[in-house]
Amino acid sequence: MAASMPQVIDASQAYALDAFIQRTGLERAALSKARRNGLRSVRVGKGRHILGKDRLDFLSQQPAANQ
Repeated sequence: MAASMPQVIDASQAYALDAFIQRTGLERAALSKARRNGLRSVRVGKGRHILGKDRLDFLSQQPAANQ
């Protein structure tokens, strides 16, 4: 399946994992790695969600990539 173009993550929204994957263009393995490295997810009912604010905070804490 071709990756979709990433979309804006709104800090005030919560995203179900599947919606988050579609919105960010991440693959499941990359999302799992990010969660192991500190990306917070919250359980809502039987599913997990990622808050937009948590994604943005996680990204701001990552070291800058060498160019």
